[in-house]
Amino acid sequence: MQPLPAKDKSIAAAKFLGRGKETEYRIEGNPGLILVCQRPRADGTVNKVWRCYYSVTKDGRQRLRKKRLGRYPYLSLTKARLLCAEVRQAVDQGIDVVEQGRRLKVAEEQASLTFKELVDDYIAIRRAVAQPIRTLDEIERALRASAVPMLGHLNPIDISAEDVEACIDVLKDKNHLGMARHLLSYIGTLFNYAIRSTELADKYGLKVNPATHVGRALTRGERGKYGKSEPGERALTDAEIVELWSAFGRSLAEQRTKLMIWILLLTGQRPSQVRKMTIDELDLGAASGAEWSLAGSRTKNKKPHVVPLVPRVVELLKAQIGDRESGPVFPDETGQFLHKDSIRGALDRMFDHGNLTCPEFTPRDLRRTVASGMARLRVIKEIRDRVLHHTDSSVGATHYNRHDYLSEKREALETWTTHVYSLLEKQAYATRTQSGQDIWSSH
Repeated sequence: MQPLPAKDKSIAAAKFLGRGKETEYRIEGNPGLILVCQRPRADGTVNKVWRCYYSVTKDGRQRLRKKRLGRYPYLSLTKARLLCAEVRQAVDQGIDVVEQGRRLKVAEEQASLTFKELVDDYIAIRRAVAQPIRTLDEIERALRASAVPMLGHLNPIDISAEDVEACIDVLKDKNHLGMARHLLSYIGTLFNYAIRSTELADKYGLKVNPATHVGRALTRGERGKYGKSEPGERALTDAEIVELWSAFGRSLAEQRTKLMIWILLLTGQRPSQVRKMTIDELDLGAASGAEWSLAGSRTKNKKPHVVPLVPRVVELLKAQIGDRESGPVFPDETGQFLHKDSIRGALDRMFDHGNLTCPEFTPRDLRRTVASGMARLRVIKEIRDRVLHHTDSSVGATHYNRHDYLSEKREALETWTTHVYSLLEKQAYATRTQSGQDIWSSH
C-alpha cells in the first residue's frame, strides 16, 4: 500500500499503478483513511474512492473491515478525513460499522418481501431436491388457493397468529374442517422450514412461526378449534344418494363433471383417479368383463389396480367417449385433464345454489359411501378393501396370497350398483334413469 501526503494536490495526482484491479494509497497522518484508484475505464478515466479501514475481533480472530466513504472529488479530502474519524470513533465504542450497515441493508430488503414470495421460494426449493415430497402439488395448491389471497401481500415477519387464524377461519366457516386443518399444517410447515433453512432464514429473517398455537385447545385433551385429524365420518344415506341424482337435473354443472361424480359413487375410486381416467386405461369390450386398469404410478400405494366395470358404468363411459380413441375420458376444452378442483367445485355450487339441501359432503365422502354401502349389503371387508385398493400388510397377503380377486370385486360392485339404481327406481325414476341417458344423452 502506497503512502500519500494528505494534500489536495497529491490526491488529485494519484494514479492507478497498473497492478491488480486497484491501487490503494494510505493517507499520511490519518489512520485508516485510504484512497483507492481503480483500473482505468475504456475512455482513460480513473475512479477514485475513499475508504476507511479498521479491524475488529470476531470469533477470536482479527478481521479487516473496509467502509466505503464516497468518491473523490465529490467527497473532498477534508470531508473524507472527518468521516473516517467518525467511523473510527464508533469502532472505539464497540460498533462494527460495516456489519451494522450490512444488517440495515438486509433489514430494508426483508421489509419489502411478501408471503407470496416466501411461498414461491419454498415450493421451488422443495421441488429442486432429488425426491420432493409426494404431497407437494397439494400443498402448493392449498397455499396458493387459500393462503396467498389473504396473506400474500404481507411481509412474512409481520404475519401474526391472528392473521393465520383469520385465513384458516375462511375454510372453517364453509364447513371445510379437513381442508382447514391441512392448510394450517401446510402454513406451519412452511414457516418451520423457512426458519430452519439457511437460505430462507437469511433472506426473510424469520425467527417465530405464527401458526404454532393457532387453533390449539386451551386445556390438554380438549378438542381444538379446527377439530382433531380424525378419520372422516360422512357417508351418504340412501335418501341422499337419490337426492344427489335428482340434483344433477337442476344443476348447471357440466355434464362431464356430473358424470365423474356419479362414477365416483358407483366405483368407489379416488377422485383424482376418475378425473385423470384415460381411454387407454379402459377395456370396455373384454370377454371376461369390462375393466379399468390403473398403473402403479396412478395409485396411492404405487401398486397396479384393476377396477371391474359393471354394465351401467360401461354404458355411461361409452356415451362419454364417443368415437374418440385416446386421451382423457373427461377432457377440458383444450383436450387436457379437467382442473383438480372441478369435482369439488361442482359439489360446492350444488350446495350454494340449493340444488342439494342435505348436510355437505366432499368427493372423498362418496368413496366412504361405497365402502359403507357395500358393508350394509354384506360384502366382506377383505373384498371391500380390494375394491378400494387398500393395502393389506398381513404376512399372508404380502408373501403368499397372489389371487387377484377380480371376480369378487366385480360381484361386489354389481351388488352395489344394483342397490343404487333400485333406490332410483323406487323413487319413480325408472323411466328416466334406467340407463342414465336422460342426464348424459348429449354424450
